[in-house]
Formats: sequence, structure tokens, C-alpha cells
Amino acid sequence: MIGSTIEISKFKDSTETDIVKHFKHPMTTNTLLIKFNKRINLRYLRYSTQKDKRIELGEFRFYNCGQEIFPDTIWANHRLSIIHRKNLNLINDDDWSSFYMSDRNGEKLIFDFGKNIYLDSILFIPRNDDNFIHFGDEYELFYHAGANKGWKSLGRQKANSNSLYYDNIPQNSVLWLHDHTRGKEERCFYLLNGQQVFI
Repeated sequence: MIGSTIEISKFKDSTETDIVKHFKHPMTTNTLLIKFNKRINLRYLRYSTQKDKRIELGEFRFYNCGQEIFPDTIWANHRLSIIHRKNLNLINDDDWSSFYMSDRNGEKLIFDFGKNIYLDSILFIPRNDDNFIHFGDEYELFYHAGANKGWKSLGRQKANSNSLYYDNIPQNSVLWLHDHTRGKEERCFYLLNGQQVFI
């Protein structure tokens, strides 16, 4: 996704578009809510990758004043196969681990809303294993207290963002974050300069 852009236009064949997002750095989580300072007016939105990359989108959703807005049609800068046209539905299916992947490099997806509309935010989720902090899930953080004492809880939290905050973590400890809501792929880790290092 690095190098990809989100552009908007009021006209179908316009070469004059406004770039509203240019992805220059890797994401540190699997979700990005792009909020605009003011509502943007558009009819067409284009998501483009670099010439040597493919689109891999988990979810791509559009909002205005809390209401989700759905495009009338989606097409690409080339003819999509039947399966790729069908797989476009995966970018709005509420399953963050399913994804649309283009069949060629440099693809551009064009979203036509059918008329001029306003947006104030976009939810962008690239292809991922949905193994990040998930809104609404309940988590419990443990540290290993030694061979005789085993795992000790540092508390349970319900995620209301894509991060959890604990201020009682013992230094140089081995940690395990358990999702009580769902999921089974959990690995132990430790903290190094504030970053997770998985074991």
C-alpha cells in the first residue's frame, strides 16, 4: 500500500483530481480512519497503487456524519474478470481478513457514488490477518512470573480504540495478550524500547 493514493473528483473523465491521502509509510495497525478537517464534495473516488504493486484491500468504507455511504458502481482502469468483479464485494463484507486482490499491477479502482455527495471520513483496512487490537473485543494481559508461579494477570480491558494501555507492566517481563472475545493465534512477546517483539 506504500505509494498508493486516494483521489477524488466531481467528473468521470477529469484529469484534475484532488489527492486526499497518499500512503508514504507502513501502517502500525490494521485499520486507519481517515478523518477530513471539513467535509469533501465528490462524485468519484479513485484508489490507485504504484505501477509495480497490486491492490490488496480488506475493507474500504465511506462515511458522512456517521452514516455509511455506498458507491453505486465500482470499476477498474482495465476489464475485470468475473471473479474479480465478484470479489469487489469483499471490501465491504465486515470480515477484515477477507480481501480483494487485483489481478494485475498498477490497478486503479474507481468508485462512482451516482451523484455528488459529501464525505467526512474513510475507513481503510488493507489486507491483514485481523490479529491486531479489535474494537469492542475484551483482552487480558498476562506476564510470566517464573517457573513456579506461571502467568499472572495484569487486568482485563475492552478495546475502545486500536490500542490498549497498561501502566503496571513489570520490566523485562515476557507478556501474553489474550483476546477473550475471539481468535486463537496468540504469541508471547516482550517490550523493547516501547515496541512489541514477538518470541
